[in-house]
Amino acid sequence: MSYHGDKWVIRTFLFLTNEGTPEGTKLKELVGLEKEDAKYLMIDRVTAFLDYDIEHDQRLRTLFETAGCGSLFGYIKLFVRPEDNVKKSASIANYLFGKADDFDEFIQI
Repeated sequence: MSYHGDKWVIRTFLFLTNEGTPEGTKLKELVGLEKEDAKYLMIDRVTAFLDYDIEHDQRLRTLFETAGCGSLFGYIKLFVRPEDNVKKSASIANYLFGKADDFDEFIQI
């Protein structure tokens, strides 16, 4: 927050996958992702991309790259993540792709 002349400027941040961002809109278009879905899966936080092996699941990686979130995978490399602490992302993939009947055809994996 900063003061400029007679106005306060408050900077906010929406994570890429949040509803209302271009990437969130694209995720909604691709797999029907709603705000409640993102919160449930916790993909509205960077920690999901650090705590889960999303980058190793080709379908998830392609989904997030197609939605414009590919830059997140570059940031993962900046953090030390002991392999035994990284969770499998199968539950995220099952949830998201269960919602999208034609995702495979759209993405053409």
